[in-house]
Amino acid sequence: MCSTIEDNDDTIVAKFKRDYTEQFYILIRMHLSFLLDLNTNENDCIFDKTRFKKWHLVPFAKKSKIKPVINGVPLTQENVCQMHVLISFLKNEE
Repeated sequence: MCSTIEDNDDTIVAKFKRDYTEQFYILIRMHLSFLLDLNTNENDCIFDKTRFKKWHLVPFAKKSKIKPVINGVPLTQENVCQMHVLISFLKNEE
């Protein structure tokens, strides 16, 4: 049963790659940028976009303009206590 699902997935991927080559490579680059925490710069594209079909579907939703906390989690008393526990543990390892 599992191989049937995998075969179906492979068929879908192959069809998507064949019919929408440019979008396929954009999705791959986007996925890899999330996994590897890299920038996806349109100028770095190694494929010549003029040879691909135009993509005529609805574009992805834009990111929210609300900016998250820049330097991580907001400082709370609980976080400070956790840091003290971590510091004491690291001192004990020495």
